[in-house]
Amino acid sequence: MTETRTAARKIEHMAMFDSLTGLPNRFQFRNKIQESSDKLVESGGFTVLYIDLDRFKEVNDTLGHPVGDKLLGQVAQRLRSTMQKGNMVARFGGDEFVVLLDQVMFMAGLDTLCKNLIEQLSKPYRVDEHMIIIGASIGTATAPHDGRTADDIIKRADMALYHAKANGRGTFSHFTISMDEKARERREIESELREAIKNNELEVFYQPIVNSRTGRVTACEALLRWHRADGTFTPPSIFIPIAEETGQIVEIGNWVLNRACQDAATWPDDIRVAVNFSAVQFHHGKVVETVKDALKRSGLAPNRLEVEVTETTVIQDADATMVTFEELNKLGTRLALDDFGSGYSSLSYLNRFPFHKIKIDRSFVRELDDPKSAAVVSAVRHLSEILGLSLVVEGVETLDQLIILSAGGACDIQGFLFSEPKPYAELMTVLANGPLQPRNYGGAPAKKQNVA
Repeated sequence: MTETRTAARKIEHMAMFDSLTGLPNRFQFRNKIQESSDKLVESGGFTVLYIDLDRFKEVNDTLGHPVGDKLLGQVAQRLRSTMQKGNMVARFGGDEFVVLLDQVMFMAGLDTLCKNLIEQLSKPYRVDEHMIIIGASIGTATAPHDGRTADDIIKRADMALYHAKANGRGTFSHFTISMDEKARERREIESELREAIKNNELEVFYQPIVNSRTGRVTACEALLRWHRADGTFTPPSIFIPIAEETGQIVEIGNWVLNRACQDAATWPDDIRVAVNFSAVQFHHGKVVETVKDALKRSGLAPNRLEVEVTETTVIQDADATMVTFEELNKLGTRLALDDFGSGYSSLSYLNRFPFHKIKIDRSFVRELDDPKSAAVVSAVRHLSEILGLSLVVEGVETLDQLIILSAGGACDIQGFLFSEPKPYAELMTVLANGPLQPRNYGGAPAKKQNVA
């Protein structure tokens, strides 16, 4: 009888608690919220905090899952110690945690609580011999104002979390009706994007990359555009993240690659085409096979294709990424690290991975008058020379920026100063007219200057 009861208690505990952190699990948390929902009249309401850890995946990818598991245990301890008794803390899975506040707080008090939680969770952690720094983002929803059922409150707290992370992470957001409207808009765009693929509404534009000294076009970056049948334009900043969330980016990215290779095959032989690969596409698509097929179909020489990836792609499963890079290298294609300096920049990427080109993020160019930004650009320039890498500076829009950059030595320039992204037909005219001259930003040709 004792053994039977002990086994039953263990089974019950396993069904209700997270085995890694010891916190209540999703099942128990939802039951508790449902109980609170059933007692709304008596209690007056309750609030749910949906917490997601920032940069946690990097810990798993770089230090391994055992370290990540220990880190989650420490996060759980901090949440327990930070929250008052009576407030349930649970783990929803992965790096997501939730908190049930058994009372409705004034907005100022809720703001203070969220700020305190983010501050506590963002302090350094010591795991084995590693010092780890992560962050946290929080979304909140309150019953009965934001919903009356358990599912409604959890869903809307999750919407608020999505909004917080979209605003840069390390912050918090409270649910508003507009977030629900935006969620519906995202679903509509997802559906319309599927139709756009079928109806050939997507188009590839190309932005020239120009040698700063000679004005010669060395490459063109393929950029996706969505001009709808009704004449409206949807910016990539809106539909690309949705395509990545839904996985549509794999199909779209493969189409862009094939289109870009076919177009580039008609350009002069000394001009390459640069194609962006999102992290989702890179890790869930058959990249090497897709590249091989695109090159074969188009007849484009492998060394005229540049595969551009961001630092986010590199840090996600670095070992698998290295294998893919090596296979692409064997094909003869070139590899470029895009937006260098904007995220988790590490010199180890340049030492470990076989890149041919670095692209400096445009944020440094906007602040070239700041000595610190100028010093970063100069340092990356010298580093690229030592490592034998090509250098592209993105977002160049003024003659002053071009003069500063050219004074430090020749490099490739990408930006509106030379050309905005153009459809294939217009690009062919640009390429036929020879070296590009800098323009006044806005479109008017600038007075020709010796920028050397």
